[in-house]
Amino acid sequence: MKKIFSVFFAVLLMFSFAGCNNNPTAKEAEIQRGKIKGNTYTSKTTGLKFTKPDSWRYLTDAELAQALSINEEVLSNNNFMSALDEYPTLLDMMLMNDETGLNMAIGYENLEVTMGGVISEDEYLDTMANYLQTMGATVTEENETVYLSSQAYRHAVFTVEIDGLVTVTEYYLRGIDKYMNVITVAYTSDITTPNIEKMFS
Repeated sequence: MKKIFSVFFAVLLMFSFAGCNNNPTAKEAEIQRGKIKGNTYTSKTTGLKFTKPDSWRYLTDAELAQALSINEEVLSNNNFMSALDEYPTLLDMMLMNDETGLNMAIGYENLEVTMGGVISEDEYLDTMANYLQTMGATVTEENETVYLSSQAYRHAVFTVEIDGLVTVTEYYLRGIDKYMNVITVAYTSDITTPNIEKMFS
């Protein structure tokens, strides 16, 4: 139960805001899916390069589609950007440690659809914090700028306790035109977590 909860908790939160009014106001970036080769994920869109430990695994597109309750074709490179209008929050990549349940996801959110317009990373985090507090979350004070593959991201950590299970979700956010690049790292509080930021190069 613990592993299943931690695997999908971040995905659930990424869909929390879907359904707000559409109010187009911003230009459109070229969003392309990243590539996975061996242990390494790279993205031309974000400039990110991430290398996972050997013991972790990348989820297949079939697993991603099942987690998001969408058709696998939606995640194809040809459809991915246009699909962000119909499915405003999509994952580009997700990986997990099957032993501990720790997982990490990289995705995009179409802010015009979910938020009704472009907002900053800090405004996004404030909205997320307010939402999580309604779920009984303890919101930490940590909110800082960090660099992943030399790219600036806003970073915050949220802790939620549900039925005695304490789950920590770290957010790394970067606005790209009308999209928010969202990286989540989710794990239960009883495991020792590696330094995710050092896995980016």
